[in-house]
Formats: sequence, structure tokens, C-alpha cells
Amino acid sequence: MTTLPKPRKIHLAEAFEAFDETWAPKIVASYNGNDVRLVKTEGERVWHKPEETGELVEHPPSARNGVVKLLLIDPGGTPNIGDDATATRAVEL
Repeated sequence: MTTLPKPRKIHLAEAFEAFDETWAPKIVASYNGNDVRLVKTEGERVWHKPEETGELVEHPPSARNGVVKLLLIDPGGTPNIGDDATATRAVEL
């Protein structure tokens, strides 16, 4: 019989306060091979079309009015913009 780990509560406001970097995702949980990530964005990022992630169109993520806080769910290990050459790797928070 497999014992599952006890679920961990994540307080999003507190987790977002734990870092200041923008465009640098932080992994706060994982499930079924997916990462739950928090990221702060500000300004514009490179145009990209992540071939491996199922995103539909080429796009440049942007936050035009200050810092934006996002919760993302991505396949574990996926680069944050789908391109190893220009990506920031998600790290555990």
C-alpha cells in the first residue's frame, strides 16, 4: 500500500511576498507530472511559440501596467517560455 504525502497548504499572498524577481517562475506544488508555478511579470518578454506545451499561437507576454502576479500550471520541467535558449528555469520556492 502506497502512502501519499500529506497535502501542503500554500498561501498565495505569502508565497508571492517571498520573492521579487520578475519572469522567474517559482514552483509551489506539483501534481500528476505538472508544476504549479507563481511568477511576477512586468514589462514585455520575448515573442515565442512553445512547440512542446500545446499553446496555440506565437505571442509576447506583457504586463503593461506594473507588476502582474500569475499562477501557472505547466508540465513539469517545461521552460517558462517554451524555449530552452531564452527561458528562465522554474525553481522551487
